[in-house]
Amino acid sequence: MPDISMLPRLAYYFRVSIDELMSYDACAVDLEISAFITEHTKAAEAYNTKECLRLSKATYKKYPQDYRVMELYMWDLIGGYADNDPNTILKHKSELEQIYDKILKGCQDDFIRRDAYVMQGKILHASGHTDEAVALYRDKLPDWYQTADQKTEQLFGKNSPEFADKLQSNILELLKFALNKISKQIWFCKNLTPQEKTDKALEICRYLENFPVITESDSEIKKELVSYFKTDFEAKRSVQL
Repeated sequence: MPDISMLPRLAYYFRVSIDELMSYDACAVDLEISAFITEHTKAAEAYNTKECLRLSKATYKKYPQDYRVMELYMWDLIGGYADNDPNTILKHKSELEQIYDKILKGCQDDFIRRDAYVMQGKILHASGHTDEAVALYRDKLPDWYQTADQKTEQLFGKNSPEFADKLQSNILELLKFALNKISKQIWFCKNLTPQEKTDKALEICRYLENFPVITESDSEIKKELVSYFKTDFEAKRSVQL
């Protein structure tokens, strides 16, 4: 194997690019990583954390410099974005720090960079430095009012149909978000039996079903919210039971 410093001269001698010299097909690699992301997404949607880790670990070993792969692998190492065991985080602390450091030094993708800061905060919190984690998040992550959807809404005049459409979609998204929080509160923060939690969730469903509507679009929002909350509460109940 030649020294890496010889590659430009070898490529020039053979009149090929360095990629061709190394038999590197960037398009094929990108297709392989895209296929991995698709497969990983399916496993994540099925809550199959073991399969997610198996996939990302193998792909990270093959493509350790791809930021998309890095980002998925670091979260799979600790079981996802939420409910992380501090001991698991600390067990992988050194490797996680190496990954988020590489991302912050070289990656230009804002989403992946934000995830690196989130991981940095997770490690700080697991290490007993929660105040530093909160300060980091406030400094590096956007607040509720700086989201893409909020800013998109503000592109349009308040009397325009585009504003009305975006406002409605934002209302729906925010209500879903609020219902998700209410569902978590019922299932994880109340000292109730599983049956009592189920009763509380069904009470919310009945409230949503009986909520008065003014326009046809309000009716569509209500239907989607009821469907969303029922699906969410069934998923949480299955975990609890």
